[in-house]
Amino acid sequence: MANNIVNTISNPLNCDNSSYELAEQRLFSLNSKIYPLKFKANEVNLEANLSNVLITTSAENVLKCIDVNTLVVMAVLTGHNDIVTDACFTKTNPFIAWSSGLDGTVRCWDLRTNLNEITLQSLDEDKLLSVSLSLDDQLISSGSESIEHDEEGTKANLYIWDIKMKDYYQVYTDVYAESIDHVVFHPNSKNLLLSGCRDGLVYLFDVRENQNEACQYVLNTEAGISKIHFFDSKLNNIYCITDEGNIFLWESTEGNELCKYLKTTLGKDIDDVIDCFYDEKSEKLLAAVGNEKGEVKILTLNENGGYTPVLSLQNGHQTDVRAIYCNFANEKIITSCEDGMISLWKPNLCQTREN
Repeated sequence: MANNIVNTISNPLNCDNSSYELAEQRLFSLNSKIYPLKFKANEVNLEANLSNVLITTSAENVLKCIDVNTLVVMAVLTGHNDIVTDACFTKTNPFIAWSSGLDGTVRCWDLRTNLNEITLQSLDEDKLLSVSLSLDDQLISSGSESIEHDEEGTKANLYIWDIKMKDYYQVYTDVYAESIDHVVFHPNSKNLLLSGCRDGLVYLFDVRENQNEACQYVLNTEAGISKIHFFDSKLNNIYCITDEGNIFLWESTEGNELCKYLKTTLGKDIDDVIDCFYDEKSEKLLAAVGNEKGEVKILTLNENGGYTPVLSLQNGHQTDVRAIYCNFANEKIITSCEDGMISLWKPNLCQTREN
């Protein structure tokens, strides 16, 4: 296991004069759940004023569109009546984005006009925690916060809407006992939906089926889930990061475990696993890990459960980084953290991966 960082990057487009300060958009807590600032990027170059857009969620019930090259706020999207919990871009139209919120709605935004074009409502104003679009942008899914039922304990609902019909496609009401913090449609299959719950369970569904037949398998991390997604060149595998900082890898066909990485084995001075990314050039899964000093390290995860250090990001933040976006092709990394700042890093990733 390597001990030396291959490359150390300091002083990004720095917080003092160039980073965008997200006033009152730091981590915030509601109903015992921590909602970090989230962001999703769209780097399709179609129009100068809409290319390279980053969308951030906000504690102020709005979304902000930020230029990923300058971190300048380009637009503010208003319409949610409560905290915005997640956002995503469509795959067929780069001008369209969607968001979910604790107001019980999933909303569609046209970035050319900054208007809320479609609003989909949950049952009984369920608080919605995440959002994902199917491969063809015909279906959109969201998971709800669990609520107490008098005789049945807690339950959460999984929603799938038909966007064209603006109506429910499926609502799974009797599957989940705890809040559904994450939903992810398979990037290559419009019918497969991955979901992660606060009780540590990960479900894979075929959404064409009713709730008694839809579940393909259930995986158990025995801890709350921080991130889940499909990865590798054919998207045949799944990674899951738990709230405890452990990483699980499964193959997606049968859900067989491939490997597990404990936070305690990912190096010294590590407080959190921020996210994972698949690098198509090296065909490896990378993990971004951080500490309370605001330092971030990017590691290549090896198949034997070990790791190889790749990058160290320093002097950009003063406390824990909670979200990270990496674009290896464009040599770009963006981080946000509890200090309320977004920082843009431009490391020489190609050279680093060749070392």
